[in-house]
Amino acid sequence: MWNQIIETVRQLNLLQLLLLGAVALPLAYWVLGAGFRLAHRAVLLVAVLVVALVVLRLLFPDWICSLPLPSPLMRLCV
Repeated sequence: MWNQIIETVRQLNLLQLLLLGAVALPLAYWVLGAGFRLAHRAVLLVAVLVVALVVLRLLFPDWICSLPLPSPLMRLCV
């Protein structure tokens, strides 16, 4: 498959290569930007949730420790 793609690109003339680049580069920039924004938002969401859980643990230790939390979160109660 990759050999066919490489062979096809080699057969393009300069104008076709420039047009391909003019379409592919902005599209790749947009796709990568969207991916990094999504990852950035996910990391921020996890960080906010961890901070909120720690604050709740400090304010209401008995209530948080009585909840059936997953084992990594139950380590806060030890």
